[in-house]
Amino acid sequence: MADWTGRRLPNADRAIVEERRVREYLLDLAHTAGGPKARFFISHGFGPDAWNLLQAALIQQGRLNTVTRTVETRWGTRYTVECNFPTPHGHNPCIRTIWQVEDDSPRLRTAIPR
Repeated sequence: MADWTGRRLPNADRAIVEERRVREYLLDLAHTAGGPKARFFISHGFGPDAWNLLQAALIQQGRLNTVTRTVETRWGTRYTVECNFPTPHGHNPCIRTIWQVEDDSPRLRTAIPR
């Protein structure tokens, strides 16, 4: 497997962020693991009623930034992309996203505020 560090996410133009992952995890204040993430994203102008704004921002973050780490897992290669996250409030905080390529499309696994 080639090292993608410093390069763009492979097939970033086909990046996928599922509605369920956004609504039921990243924007769910009651979710055990997602609650702290939801507080972060909501404080930056994202919300459950406009979940698609967070979806679009995560895709943009994955497309515009470079890969900082690759890890081989039993499910495939995971790519870490960091920083430059556009928000409705106009801020650009640094977040970490983890992507896994499935059927030639990178699919968001998680997003972690930095």
